[in-house]
Amino acid sequence: MGDDWVYIWSARVLADTGHVVYAGWATAMVGWQLYLGAVFIKLFGFSFTAVRASIVLLSLICAALLHRIFLRLGLGDWNASIATLSVVLSSVFLPLATTFMSDVPGLFAILVCLYCCLRAVPEQSPAATIAWLAGAAFSNDVLGTARQICWLGALVLVPSAAWCVRRRRGVPVAAAALWLLSLAFVAGCMHWFSQQPYAKHEDFLFPYHRGQLERTHALTLTALLLVLPVLSAYLFNLRTSRGVVGYAAALAGAATGCGCCCWTPAATTRPMHWPRLSWATFRLPFDLCSLAPPLPVSSASPRACAACWPTRMNRPPSCAAYPARCRRTPWCCCLGRSPAPICC
Repeated sequence: MGDDWVYIWSARVLADTGHVVYAGWATAMVGWQLYLGAVFIKLFGFSFTAVRASIVLLSLICAALLHRIFLRLGLGDWNASIATLSVVLSSVFLPLATTFMSDVPGLFAILVCLYCCLRAVPEQSPAATIAWLAGAAFSNDVLGTARQICWLGALVLVPSAAWCVRRRRGVPVAAAALWLLSLAFVAGCMHWFSQQPYAKHEDFLFPYHRGQLERTHALTLTALLLVLPVLSAYLFNLRTSRGVVGYAAALAGAATGCGCCCWTPAATTRPMHWPRLSWATFRLPFDLCSLAPPLPVSSASPRACAACWPTRMNRPPSCAAYPARCRRTPWCCCLGRSPAPICC
């Protein structure tokens, strides 16, 4: 979240010169987000608070739009409000709502596209359906310039919505035309971005991305951990005939999750040993330990620490051995160039 200063700098240059300039730091295109920040700079003068206030306003719009989406999906007012609060008060959304990062503008692009698609499906008139699909595609094309991944709305959500109403006259042809126009727009924007000086580009499957692919099991278990309260609340509402199947599926899923939690990559290299429990599998919640100062421990009796969460790329050589106390802690880490290991 500390990277928003470079976006604010670009917004200030845009407000002063009228040109989009990158500083060699940002990998996101930013796009219309810079113009939003430039408008706030023109209105209130330059300050970090003024620029970040634009994202606060956008976060409020996202909350209202998300509530309408939940209502469109069939939830009642109470459940839609609870679902909206669970998103906007989360530990991911709330800190980003006060920064000039591209996460909230990217979420706004997806929400606008999803809302238009939800309005297109129940429409009875083919003309109204095509109009909502066109609005979803064009809005996502423009708003997706804040963050490139958001263009999946025009490339995936709009064709999916069109497939649901494919029997209506003219919808398949219009959807295909919108998809081709969106694809051409995305290709043109990416070509423009690749020609900009000091724009940072990422090749496909960087070492960081390869490391994330190797940790797919950890990300999957983390996602299951986050949605477990919602799934458990849903299972209790099942009827008796379906409840047996639901509870059996829940038990099977819990058993599978425990088995995956107990599995570690190191265990596959030792065929005659049982897998050990790896709390580091749930990496996302435990990454919060970096916010608190760690406690140093003695480096006597070094032993291997299987629960060390740093990746293989950034692990210092001194992290190869850990004190015996590390075996009783959920995770371990090494900080900087310190020769002694430090456990959180």
